[in-house]
Amino acid sequence: MTHGKTRLFALAAAHGASLLAVPPVLQAAETGQLEEIVVTARQREERIEDVPVSITAFTASEIRSAGIQRPQDFIALTTGVSQVQTAEAGDMQVNIRGINTGRDAETNFALVIDGVLQTNPQALNQELSGVTQIEVLKGPQGALYGRNALAGALILTTRKPGEEFEADLRVGYGSDSSYNGSIYLGGGLTDGIKGAVSVYTRKTDGQWNNLKNDCDDCVDRFEETGVSGRLLFEAFGGDIDVKAKYSELDSGAI
Repeated sequence: MTHGKTRLFALAAAHGASLLAVPPVLQAAETGQLEEIVVTARQREERIEDVPVSITAFTASEIRSAGIQRPQDFIALTTGVSQVQTAEAGDMQVNIRGINTGRDAETNFALVIDGVLQTNPQALNQELSGVTQIEVLKGPQGALYGRNALAGALILTTRKPGEEFEADLRVGYGSDSSYNGSIYLGGGLTDGIKGAVSVYTRKTDGQWNNLKNDCDDCVDRFEETGVSGRLLFEAFGGDIDVKAKYSELDSGAI
């Protein structure tokens, strides 16, 4: 039995209004009409039907109705995309149209969160806490996202705090002593400043038992906790968006 432990810390640099704006998840639609989906596949807001590339998008309502909580969930719902996770904790390899990432190597796809390119391949393999839209681009995207976007790109949009106070609590429980929970709090702090904080946790003993040692939480156990914060404020004639996240993952494998 092998096991691993990894700690991840990501801090997105502050960026001004001149950078890519995060689109609204949905445009207002009249009752009875299909919702209009706006994506940023080409680093600008466009209707999904106007983008000349193969793209699959999950809106906030689809994420909630499909129960998407981790990357494995939306990957399983996307044709031509698969993943494998058989190495150390936190190591997930994504296959897009047959192009796979080598173990302990740079990713073969671009991962963009709120307009910021994430270079750490482990930044994807975390709970999708506060994610409001997911875009999966298939095929080479090097012209827009650099040399590592040979297979495609994954673009995630997270929840922006507004002026009004918002709170969201989610909990779940399952077999093998499994449970998960998350809480989101956000809103206006002072004049011109908005903030949000999100905390999540997930734990399971796993489905396998170690008969020799008579334990069910020492083989494929999994435990992850994380916290993220976000501040939006006006400065220097533009909007400053600062995000920080810390997560810790502890798991075992056969």
